[in-house]
Amino acid sequence: LSIVGKLIGRANGVNSSDIYEAMLQTNYEGSKITISGLAKLLNVTPRTIYRHMNDELKQEKIKLNEET
Repeated sequence: LSIVGKLIGRANGVNSSDIYEAMLQTNYEGSKITISGLAKLLNVTPRTIYRHMNDELKQEKIKLNEET
């Protein structure tokens, strides 16, 4: 069961580059970047987005939202 749990948990996982691409896509569409919006776009929970967002991505999110 341990192996199965690890495989299922990583099957729909996202990484910081996926989050960044979703942020750019949202910004390109002219929408405000939100955690829930990114979660819906990537088909994961908001908690997953919080878990994978590093400080650099948080600053980029603020910067992109100010441009819009």
